[in-house]
Amino acid sequence: MQWLQRWFAARGKSKPWQEYRYLAIDLELTGLDAGKDEILSLAWVPVEPPTIMLTQRQSFVINTAATLGQSPAIHGLTRQHLQQGSDLIEGLCKLEEDSAASEDTLWLFHHAPLDMAFLRQAYQQRGRTFAPPAVVDTLALELKTLKRRGKAAEMEGLSLDKCRARYELPAHPGHNALEDAIATAELFLAYCYRNFHDQPHYLSSLLR
Repeated sequence: MQWLQRWFAARGKSKPWQEYRYLAIDLELTGLDAGKDEILSLAWVPVEPPTIMLTQRQSFVINTAATLGQSPAIHGLTRQHLQQGSDLIEGLCKLEEDSAASEDTLWLFHHAPLDMAFLRQAYQQRGRTFAPPAVVDTLALELKTLKRRGKAAEMEGLSLDKCRARYELPAHPGHNALEDAIATAELFLAYCYRNFHDQPHYLSSLLR
């Protein structure tokens, strides 16, 4: 695990991974194209290892007139749900507030590039500066770990549930932003406690 130490230290982050605070974040979307699709829900839960701070969780269904297409079959959000939702800016402001609660806060995703693309687009469309903290991606972590073990990601699978299963975590109710955020937080802790058991000082693989 020395590569973890070098990787993290090169980014100016050399404290034990347990001393950072994380926001496990998930979005539900109308599609996968940040240029034309939209955010339907936004949720996160703080993680202060070894604890997932469930009492501090946040979840927003977004009031949007976006075309839903077939997406309700995946995430279950109907036009009625959205009409009763919040403006996206409310969720973004709260996310900024929670992110600023500690200078040691990092964002945590499973497949960060997708969610980050949508968040960046949302900020830009609203004329706000997108200045996220450093990002941790459990999918990228697991991909790197599988490669180091000589295993093919295509065979092993990198979905949230496939990754969780390798750490003996149960299946979870997917395609709900809050449930997926909590599931990502659980996977992150399981990953770290298994893979950093011999060298717990650094978190060098965690930042994108």
